[in-house]
Amino acid sequence: MIEKLIKLREKNPKIVVGLMSGTSADGVDVAVVEVLNAGRQTKVKTIGWKTFPFDEGLKKLILKNSQPETSKVDEICRLNFLLAQIYADSIFKTLDELGISVSDVDLIGSHGQTIQHLPGEVEISGYKVKGTLQIGDPGVIAKLTGIPTVGNFRVGDMALCGEGAPLVPYFDYIIFTSDSLNRLV
Repeated sequence: MIEKLIKLREKNPKIVVGLMSGTSADGVDVAVVEVLNAGRQTKVKTIGWKTFPFDEGLKKLILKNSQPETSKVDEICRLNFLLAQIYADSIFKTLDELGISVSDVDLIGSHGQTIQHLPGEVEISGYKVKGTLQIGDPGVIAKLTGIPTVGNFRVGDMALCGEGAPLVPYFDYIIFTSDSLNRLV
């Protein structure tokens, strides 16, 4: 896997799949994009996208386990794997519909399903801590698809003192940066 990631760094363009399911737990969005160049020269072109609604029972189970008073650790554990399976199946269906081979995809980026987001610090055992929990494990997605998968974006941002939303500012920078215009997003 490491060798594949090293080669991926040099590949231009790259085909990347992005996954997102929001706090409403309505379903998963799959976007397939072509990423060209890097840094300020990055260009992103949408190849296609598809939304896969969650059935009502799954939606209720996710929302139930997003509330401290009704969540159960065993259900969260199973949902973590179930959502990864649903994400993988959604990727396969989207790629098939777009006529893209799984072997042509270079990377998957998965936000996961947020079930708890606690950006405010509290003190526990002498430590100031925040917390966030996304399920739909990227490691499971990688194993099921055979495609390198990155995730835990919120976790990484909060570990570096962020609020847990690192992708929007970066995306806005890539898409809206101009040497000649001032823009406000």
